[in-house]
Amino acid sequence: MCTHMQYGYFQQQVQKSRNKQVQMIFDKGFGIHHAGMLRSDRTLTEKMFLAGVVPVLCCTATLAWGVNLPARSVIIKGTSIFDSQAGGYKDLGILDVQQIFGRAGRPGFDTQGHATLITEHAKLNNYLRLLLHQMPIESRFLENMANALNAEIAMGNVSGEKDAADWLRYSYLFVRFFRTPQKFGITQQDFETDPTLEKKRREFVHEAATKLCNARLIRIDNNRNYNPTDLGRVAARFYVDWETAESFSKGLVQEMSDDRILALFGKAHEFSQLKSREDEQAELGTLMEDPQVCPVRGLGGTDNVYGKVAILLQVYLSRRYIDGFSLVSDCNYVLQNASRLFRALFEITMTRVTNMSEMSDRLLEWCKMIDQRLWQSQHVLRHFCYPPGSANSNKGGKSLDEGPKGGVLKEQIVKKLEDANFDYWTILNMTVSELTNITGSKDWGRAVDKYMRRVPNLTLDAKIQPITSMIMRITLTIKPEFDWSDRWSGPSEPFWVWVENPESQDILHSEYYVLHKRNLQDSGQLSFAIPLTEPRPPQYVISVVSDRWVGVKFAHEFSVQHLLLPDRQQAHTSLLDLTPIPVSSLHNPNFERLYKFTHFNAIQTQVFHTCYHTDYNVLLGAPTGSGKTNVAELTMFRLFNNTPDEKAMPKAAEEST
Repeated sequence: MCTHMQYGYFQQQVQKSRNKQVQMIFDKGFGIHHAGMLRSDRTLTEKMFLAGVVPVLCCTATLAWGVNLPARSVIIKGTSIFDSQAGGYKDLGILDVQQIFGRAGRPGFDTQGHATLITEHAKLNNYLRLLLHQMPIESRFLENMANALNAEIAMGNVSGEKDAADWLRYSYLFVRFFRTPQKFGITQQDFETDPTLEKKRREFVHEAATKLCNARLIRIDNNRNYNPTDLGRVAARFYVDWETAESFSKGLVQEMSDDRILALFGKAHEFSQLKSREDEQAELGTLMEDPQVCPVRGLGGTDNVYGKVAILLQVYLSRRYIDGFSLVSDCNYVLQNASRLFRALFEITMTRVTNMSEMSDRLLEWCKMIDQRLWQSQHVLRHFCYPPGSANSNKGGKSLDEGPKGGVLKEQIVKKLEDANFDYWTILNMTVSELTNITGSKDWGRAVDKYMRRVPNLTLDAKIQPITSMIMRITLTIKPEFDWSDRWSGPSEPFWVWVENPESQDILHSEYYVLHKRNLQDSGQLSFAIPLTEPRPPQYVISVVSDRWVGVKFAHEFSVQHLLLPDRQQAHTSLLDLTPIPVSSLHNPNFERLYKFTHFNAIQTQVFHTCYHTDYNVLLGAPTGSGKTNVAELTMFRLFNNTPDEKAMPKAAEEST
């Protein structure tokens, strides 16, 4: 092993690893691989084994599924594995055994292979029987049918129970209905009476749809048609489990504190398989008690899963290390779901709008904190202390601006600004000489001044114009005033724009605004209408919040107390108390024979003269079943009376409104 041509290179890489076990067993020719290791250590181990520098690799079963690492010999030592959902140990499945054995002697990599299974004597005959007989692959689609059905409804592919039953025919589950019918409660009589099993398919999709309807992800009408809700669309967009979406919707309330937000996040169904282990309590307790690591007190403590999730997320944001391998594994799993789930929480508040402006602002900051791995309490210049997150540039060349892989400002420099409580606006108005006195170096004073001007800065101006006594139009002008950096801003900078009533915290309008680099020298404009309420609030607030930079938010307040509004007039004509006009008023026997009733209703009576005796334009808005179709016929009768040779082409919407 020591004579391998790449041994020296990998030895240097192993010495850089923080994992002491990787360093200790490398010289012995062994490697380890499991989910509790850092991604960099796992990648290094995979490369060493593939190159042959490490001839023996001790790993978990997941390596055989996800990584293509062929071997001459494969040994499965023990067949009992822990199932977090079941809360105990279970036997390793035969499909897992076959997949792991498949790594031995892969065609194209080796000419022979050896596979060894070590298990209890009582289980040996069972594994031999399973290995010698082909095992069918069963469908587990029923367990997650509700999530898949919600996605199809949200996309518009399924609009009712019949569509859902037809959709199920294209699944592997439908194939298993005929191969193993007894597993799904299907009898021979069911096949005889219903060869396509449509009734059974309808039962399964109705059960899944009922779950979604009770969770308010969809609506089901009397004809069993499905209509998506805003909550269902959010769940489908962010791949959120339907149970999680339901708990988020019920748990989000006005003015939630950060500890309650983290508790709601930790109770997501995605974390149901996590456990609070006894051997982790000491380390979790130490991390939780350190205010530099966990500034937000976890409601669940270390004994509950949602408390553990809150601690692990804060450890990640604080850029601290975890010693326990199981905690590292759980932390990685939490991070895989954190950004997606917090984005879903934010979108739910944006669709609900009522009393949610403060919560929307807070949850958007949590989304950015997770994406950038920064706390909102930290200075905005912290963005430049670490490699850029989502705004990576592919430009070539190196300079101080492009920089090496990493940040361009030292943390101790930014720490001085934080300790002195110099916020964004204060530093932006400082001169280079003042910044030099604070940082202690002219070069760093210039660097702070340079990178402060790389932070997005917008000037807002709004023009308010009343349209009616109840609606006003807002024309928002957004002028960028910062230096663009491809490395930190990428090709565009995204922002969320919303108008809120600060008294009720209602979001009156919201939209997504993207500032492109090519428009840096231009002022952008947004125009939208919002309702006016009585009594008028003292002021409205327009917020423009960066979707990427933590703590970057711009606000513009305006008042409508001075606006001169048009007189209040009803937008509709009142329904008059008139005597119903008889059908004989048409004075045309051919027209009169078309109707089985003797008198027109109140709405038809009121518009009869205008439609049948004049050529005025008419806009009629009335509820379903009010006889609007008969009114349209009156206008056509006038056409036929005056110009019998002309034709009319009525157009109707798909649904009556």
